[in-house]
Amino acid sequence: MNDITYSAGAQVKSELGINLYRLFYNYSFLHDEKTELELSGGLYVANLMIALKGNLTCTGVPSCGAGPLVVGGSTTTQTVPLPSFGFQVNYNIAPRLQAQGRLEWFYIEASTFQGAMSDFYAALEYRAFKHFALGTAFDRFYVDVSYSPDSSRGWQAINKWNSLLLYGALYF
Repeated sequence: MNDITYSAGAQVKSELGINLYRLFYNYSFLHDEKTELELSGGLYVANLMIALKGNLTCTGVPSCGAGPLVVGGSTTTQTVPLPSFGFQVNYNIAPRLQAQGRLEWFYIEASTFQGAMSDFYAALEYRAFKHFALGTAFDRFYVDVSYSPDSSRGWQAINKWNSLLLYGALYF
């Protein structure tokens, strides 16, 4: 039929900010010379900030008008408390060398909100002195949070990261 070309260019800028706070309690149900097994329960509190801003350039059709159109912008801030459950194992390889592993998880779904998180942590720690240790660890964290107040609006944040850590620990 009619071959008409409409040129459109769009740009969207987004920003995601996550502040994560963690409060937890570990209950040791097995503790001997070599091994310690723990169950944990806690609360992750995530302050999420999502910002979107865009513009659209459209030519070739009278309804586009002249020049770029600003397609709005919005910033949403949400504080999300999410409970977690976990399991931890500490294993004494040698009198001063300990391997540690931890897995935490949660999932929650309410009428307009859904959230999931998993956190896997593995470490190797050397007790240099009675109250001081040096360690290295790997941490894999994944979070998926969505909020849909109605069928036409809402947001979703999916974030995952892997971290390598070098640390010092004080024990009392």
